[in-house]
Amino acid sequence: MLAAITLCGLALRLCEAATQPLWTDEALTLVLAKWPTLDLLLRPVDPTAGLYYVLHQLFVPDEAGLVAIRGISIVAGTLSIPGIYAVARLGIGRSSGLLAAALLAISPVLVDYSQEARAYALQLFLVLVSAAALLGWTRRLGKGGGTGALMLFACSTVLAFSTHLSGSFWVVPAVPLSAWAAFRYGTPAQRRTYLIALAAMAGGALPELIRLVWRAYLGGGFVWLDQAGTAAALATWSETLLPIGGLIATPLAQLLFLAVLLLLIWRLYAHREGLRAWMTESPVAAAVIGILLFAPLLVWLFGFVVVPIFMPRTILMGVAGFILLICLVDRFEKRPFVRAAAVLAFALALSSSGTVRVKEAAAPRRPGRSTGNRLPGECRSPAPPARSARPGDVILHCASWKYPPFRHAVRQIEGVPNVVLLDWRMVRFDDFGLSGSDWERTYFRSMLEPPMRYLMGQKTRLPIRETTLEPFQRAWVVESECGEEGQARSREWLGRGRYTLAGLSSSTPHHSGIRVWLFEPDGAATRRVYSVTN
Repeated sequence: MLAAITLCGLALRLCEAATQPLWTDEALTLVLAKWPTLDLLLRPVDPTAGLYYVLHQLFVPDEAGLVAIRGISIVAGTLSIPGIYAVARLGIGRSSGLLAAALLAISPVLVDYSQEARAYALQLFLVLVSAAALLGWTRRLGKGGGTGALMLFACSTVLAFSTHLSGSFWVVPAVPLSAWAAFRYGTPAQRRTYLIALAAMAGGALPELIRLVWRAYLGGGFVWLDQAGTAAALATWSETLLPIGGLIATPLAQLLFLAVLLLLIWRLYAHREGLRAWMTESPVAAAVIGILLFAPLLVWLFGFVVVPIFMPRTILMGVAGFILLICLVDRFEKRPFVRAAAVLAFALALSSSGTVRVKEAAAPRRPGRSTGNRLPGECRSPAPPARSARPGDVILHCASWKYPPFRHAVRQIEGVPNVVLLDWRMVRFDDFGLSGSDWERTYFRSMLEPPMRYLMGQKTRLPIRETTLEPFQRAWVVESECGEEGQARSREWLGRGRYTLAGLSSSTPHHSGIRVWLFEPDGAATRRVYSVTN
């Protein structure tokens, strides 16, 4: 049964993995994976830890397709199914393990993030492995043995911490929990073995801890993210934890989420005698479920004290905790309709939302609302989106961080200059050829600020020389999240001419829309650009 559920989960994670182009963060994975391995692991290359990027280096070839690029997350998301089975079986019971595996396999948000070339699915998998190993090890305390499970717990805990900052919300409470269990229930030999494992965990976590301190010194991290208020946090919880939360109006989803949560708590209270007996018999399992369930709350509160990191993708542990809470209620209710209702609710949500959310479009899709600002100029009615640029054109990217996804999506366009607004200069990035694999490293090295260059051991930026761009017939202006200063600089560089709205992608609650303007200059003129040289 577990094998069938896992294969079903794999099929769901593969069916639409190549239907959407890479969005900005996914494409930046390709850029960051070009950096040296030791620097990724030891230096503050990116707010996200380096483990996922190193795996990308090892297993994803340069010219890989979309499924291969997202393959690490697909595999990790699929392996999370037996991972949560192990947690639920060890902590609650065998039938609860199968229910947990089924719910995770068809959870819309977890299916979605298993198809994204980022570290979130990997982090959840490592957290579940760590939780299962902790439960397996504590079952052996006082009886002897369990060294293998303890080593697995130590390794997976360090790896979860080294995958993403949000993994800390499992690691920080889980390590004291393991220490409490070792010294309360373990034999003297098991305690000594645990102390050795604890020292190994401290040594393994030290590089990532140093990297985080460096990153904080540089002001890195999710500094662009606003701290969510109570209403916004409740909306995010309902959208992420409750599978149908994203399909109905936000106020109704919040009320439904609170109602379901209160219903589960009420049913546990109704079985408080059995719950108390289970918690007495399995205190570590109760603590594990509590940590996973309350992780979203801790992530949210963390933003008030340190830096905001509260987003759907940083609270995926809460989805696992919510699933385990449902399994716990099912254990005490012992009524078939409880698990049937849970599976049906998850399945209906998945069939309604699809297996992958709408992400940023690297090319125009359909007209819709956009949160980006409009480039002022003389505008005519929107024309059909151009399928490709042609020789004699130029492509201008207003926001530099939008360049990697666009570059990945238009590899087939040859002979068309790509100009990127970088530090208020117009920088040409296509000197090395669209089909080559060096542009990712070139792009990354050219963007390093002075503190980062020092910490990365790079004395200066890559040399940039001033040159000229031959007159062009048309310019395709890719605009998304382009501020007023960037728009002004782009208009100044383009000069006088006529703008036509050539394409507009729809926005989502988490990503702004992308406008593509066709600019036709009034006359021929050479324009100054800067070229990155190796």
